[in-house]
Amino acid sequence: MHMQNETEEKEKMAVYDADSIKILTDEEVNIKFGWVKADSLAAKYQRDRIWVANGLEACRRCGLEPDYFIGRHLEGNKAIPKNELIDEAFRDVLKEQQGYGSFTRP
Repeated sequence: MHMQNETEEKEKMAVYDADSIKILTDEEVNIKFGWVKADSLAAKYQRDRIWVANGLEACRRCGLEPDYFIGRHLEGNKAIPKNELIDEAFRDVLKEQQGYGSFTRP
């Protein structure tokens, strides 16, 4: 009986039809695929895609939305108060990219 249930579950999971397809909104794409957001921001602000991706990664590591990075670093709005936590995480990501390893304190 147990084997039959497993087989039925596998068959249900293997079904792929039109109902399996979901068209994502632009926002859903940006959330699900961070590289898309990095690409679009890099193009918009004429910055290096990897540099932008690293900034977004720093925000993710800190558990914060990327608004700070976008406003302060991409738009250049220095009226936005400096966030040392994100800036330190950003430096760590850049160091990791250069092969120096992480220096972020726990």
